[in-house]
Amino acid sequence: MSDLFKERQAKLQETLRERGLIGFLVTQNVDIYYYCGSMQMGYLFIPAEGEAVYMVRRSVQRAEEEAAAIVEALGSMKTMKDRLAARCAGLQAEAAPGSVRLATELDVLPVQLFQRLQAAFPDAAWEDGALLIREQRMIKSPPEVAAIREAARVVDAALEAVIPSIREGMAEFELMALIEHQLRLRGHQGLMRMRAYNSELITGMVASGASAAVPTYFDGRPGAGAPPVQPAKLRPRLDPARRADSRRSGLHDRRLCHRSDAHAGDRRSRTGAAAGV
Repeated sequence: MSDLFKERQAKLQETLRERGLIGFLVTQNVDIYYYCGSMQMGYLFIPAEGEAVYMVRRSVQRAEEEAAAIVEALGSMKTMKDRLAARCAGLQAEAAPGSVRLATELDVLPVQLFQRLQAAFPDAAWEDGALLIREQRMIKSPPEVAAIREAARVVDAALEAVIPSIREGMAEFELMALIEHQLRLRGHQGLMRMRAYNSELITGMVASGASAAVPTYFDGRPGAGAPPVQPAKLRPRLDPARRADSRRSGLHDRRLCHRSDAHAGDRRSRTGAAAGV
């Protein structure tokens, strides 16, 4: 498995050299995992030349066991540049402000964290490297394709196992609990990650009847109605005309729809993510 992560690093390093970049500071959890096989709060620095360095805040021991990179304690951001300079020749030389070109994922990086990186690397000119990572991850290797196929097989098996338990009148959350139970038995970790800074989603949701007609594929409350914590008299009711339309279109209480996540068309690995595809 270590060879897989080293190959990914080597491909990114080739791109960095072509673009004249000194290195890439990876901050997004999923990207960190994709390139080194470990994931915890920290930073992965991949130089254009040389070995990657993984700086972690908490468990150095676990990172050393998992990561295909040199592992160090994160320590202070004020000393990060000097510590990396000891391993990366491009950071060692005295340079005019803005002459050291570094990349990071500006599509998701919070402004406050970016400002801290600017302070830690005062000579650096930061460039958005998000596209470099996304373009690399678009092209799946045979092991990645195999992992995606296996994940799809597992999800299909989990949904098939739940079908005999579906009964008229059961609550939506009850069916979702059965689906999640079957997924967890087959190795699902209980959450899914997306390209928003270190964000995670629940396993999924189930909607039936009129609730299935309510737009839900966005960052908000699913289905119709309101959370149980809101008093019943304050909960919004679905428009009667919409309720009637949904029933005429066949979205009645006997039909249950499983929505896997906010990106319904994305069939990438959710359970077999060991390859970080």
